[in-house]
Amino acid sequence: MERLVTTSDAGKLDARLAESGSIDRIIDSVGFAVASRAEKALGGSLYGRRISVIVGPGNNGNDGRSAARYLRRGGARVQCVEYGGANGIVIDTSTGVDLVIDAILGTGISRPFVPPVIDGSIPVLSIDIPSGIQGDSGNALGAAVRADETVVVGALKPGHVQNDGIRMCGRLSICLPDLYDGLEVGTNLFSASDVTPLFSERSSDDHKWRRSVMVIAGSERMEGAARLVCESAFAAGAGMVVLHTEAKGLLSSASQFVTSPIDRVWAPPLLDDLNRFQSCVIGPGLGRSLQTSNMVKRFVASSNRPTVVDADGITAFSNLNQLRVAADKETPTVITPHIGEFNRLGRNDGISIQDGTDRFAAVVEMAKATNCTVLLKGTPTLIASPDGRVNAVVEGGSILAFAGSGDVLSGIIGAFLAIGIAPFQAASAAAAVHGAASAGLGGFSIDPPSLVTSISQLMGAFVPQFNSQSVASRIVRMG
Repeated sequence: MERLVTTSDAGKLDARLAESGSIDRIIDSVGFAVASRAEKALGGSLYGRRISVIVGPGNNGNDGRSAARYLRRGGARVQCVEYGGANGIVIDTSTGVDLVIDAILGTGISRPFVPPVIDGSIPVLSIDIPSGIQGDSGNALGAAVRADETVVVGALKPGHVQNDGIRMCGRLSICLPDLYDGLEVGTNLFSASDVTPLFSERSSDDHKWRRSVMVIAGSERMEGAARLVCESAFAAGAGMVVLHTEAKGLLSSASQFVTSPIDRVWAPPLLDDLNRFQSCVIGPGLGRSLQTSNMVKRFVASSNRPTVVDADGITAFSNLNQLRVAADKETPTVITPHIGEFNRLGRNDGISIQDGTDRFAAVVEMAKATNCTVLLKGTPTLIASPDGRVNAVVEGGSILAFAGSGDVLSGIIGAFLAIGIAPFQAASAAAAVHGAASAGLGGFSIDPPSLVTSISQLMGAFVPQFNSQSVASRIVRMG
């Protein structure tokens, strides 16, 4: 996993480097890395190229001055321009500049910034983060430099992957990736490559009920949601999926999974049956009547298996206090809200996400307030644990904003929980697989059945050890 370090983490690092007398060495190394990226951006040759390095106060400006020294050694014609506030720096095509290096401000900006005026045809390389972007929230304070590439120092920051930072950073190249080693960091970038270590080889006596998922979903007009949860759970490794539903059409047409009808008072009998299963998914397409909502709350509060609460399951809870009461138990609960559901749940507690909100901070606050693992859908998708850890998943993005996408995601989480993966890791891995599967399909848009098929194919590639070889395949005949 890639670390995501906050401005507080960066401050701790600076203090450690100052104490050890290492700051000058680090600045020199950053300067060399920036010069190397500049050379690549200019086609592999620096000789005779005009480069403007705009420097500000502090270590970011010193990084820029260090880069300028290396660029001059490579034969570039370098001009260092001191940034002095709103002082009218204008770099356009008439200047003959081939590249601008932004070394004005770092991640800890706290007041509005007026960026230099740079012609859009001139490539810009920012150091650590584009000046004007706050390192934690990703907000542009006032305005910000738009970079074609950002040379990130040590590790990514939350501001690189949320809010304005997403569109202002350009390509992200990390230099000195070992810089934060030894510093405890609770926020990480989780990707598809991190999925494999979570799985172990299936035991020889594995059977379907050891990976079984109970699904409570679907109603007369929302059959598709329930079907997608079940199909995606199978695609992600579940051995048995049993759907309890009000959707009569599914009772006779679903051949891939077992179905069972539910009546108005369904929570008690399903709780009695839950011991057969390893996990549960509740909510997609279930309906929003008062009776259904009461059954959802009763079931979640008494569930003794890891439970994923999604869609109408989330709607059953009016506020965080109701959810906190239901989830206040040892058995874990995972909730998967989109921003609208997140804001409705948190409104009475002042937890919400608006334009420019630090999503990382908000999702941690909700996880701690509810004792739930919270997966907040969006770009990036964020997963927070009640203990304060956060993973961000950037695969997929807005292409996953289609009806049925969330149902597929819930099914994957349910399967991973049934396999025995801990909730925080299960939700993170599910989001990564979900995103990677969509990216693999390409195109302008995708449909849920294609996504489910892609998930099944990806799982075979990500976790080959999960599909253990048969005894017959390990027999070798000699002679």
